Amino acid sequence: MRVFLVLTLICSSILADQISLSEAERLFRENNLEIQAQNLEFQASKELIRHERTWSNPNFAIQESVNPLIDWDKSEINNQFQLSQLFVLGKRKKRVGMAKASAQMAELAIKETERTLKFELRRSFFSLYYLNQNKIFYEKSIASLQQTTLTAEHLFEKRLLLLSEVMRLRALLLILESEYLDLLHELTEEQATFLILIGAKNMSVDSVVPAFDSGLLYQVDLKADTQSLVQKAMSTRPDFQTSQVQVKQEALNLSLQKSIWIPDLTLQASYQQQGNSVPNYFGLQLSFDLPLWNQNRALVKNSQNLLAAKQKREEQFQLSVFRDVQVAIEKAKQSSKLLQRTKLDHIHQYDELVKNMTLNYQRGNVSIIAFADFYESYRDSVVKMNQTLMNCAIAFEELNFVVGSDEINL
Repeated sequence: MRVFLVLTLICSSILADQISLSEAERLFRENNLEIQAQNLEFQASKELIRHERTWSNPNFAIQESVNPLIDWDKSEINNQFQLSQLFVLGKRKKRVGMAKASAQMAELAIKETERTLKFELRRSFFSLYYLNQNKIFYEKSIASLQQTTLTAEHLFEKRLLLLSEVMRLRALLLILESEYLDLLHELTEEQATFLILIGAKNMSVDSVVPAFDSGLLYQVDLKADTQSLVQKAMSTRPDFQTSQVQVKQEALNLSLQKSIWIPDLTLQASYQQQGNSVPNYFGLQLSFDLPLWNQNRALVKNSQNLLAAKQKREEQFQLSVFRDVQVAIEKAKQSSKLLQRTKLDHIHQYDELVKNMTLNYQRGNVSIIAFADFYESYRDSVVKMNQTLMNCAIAFEELNFVVGSDEINL
């Protein structure tokens, strides 16, 4: 039953669709729902610019009146018409500028979401790839050890092998199967995350297997200095640019608050048929508030404090970007150094060794203790090697993430 299960899993891996990193990113750009939602929000923010540019609607009023003290038969109806228009002074351009800043921040929010989710996509891609490599290793190892254990059980039944050796093989097999089950759980969760990121609606969690060449990791050259990467990060990272736009927007708001005390003008034209000292009276009226009691000083002071606070946060962000790049490039260099000290064919060499060790054990040339110790060492070595490769790939992607551009292409 166990052999059948393992063979089924191997067949399912072979039949699964392989997907490259570039293909995954294409699907991400086309199908990710979060990006689509933020694009719609950006379109909505652009409409606010047009709204701020639009003039206030004119006001038109009609009134009919009669004098109730006059005999109704002799009364005359007075028709009144009024047309007024509000003129906003010194504020419209500032409000348009703030609306433009809001739209710019909405656009930067899309870019920041793309940057964050792109990193998450790549992290998930490399995690999936090396988890699948571990999965293949466990499937092969379990199938081989199952056969060895089955052979040992037959020998025990013939009194040609000690029970202690059979129990040791069963214990080793149980450890591998337990670790394999934990790996499957982790793999399933990572596959679900990956499918969400690429917007796959009709795919099962095991239908996609990443395809990658680990040899590319050995070809990465990390020569860029920290300062140049920091400068690039400040010019490309949307989150840092957002902090700059927030300062700009608050400066516009301060200018707007200072101009609030400038009164708006209302121009009104009126006509009365009978209600004035002369019939068919035409009048023109200009009105505005007198800024005596409220000159908006409180909101001006409020905006000044907010502007100072956002300027401080921008300075803090600069320091944070510098530290992010400094840490990321150091981690990438450390991971690369460790990788360069290992050999990519290390796992393949172990594959040959384990075949020989298994054959020698079956022939009685190797003790059960030596065989079990070797198998555990073999398992640890393969898993650690895949972990090292995965950590290196993710460290390179972290550097891309903090800089905000693809400094390293895998």
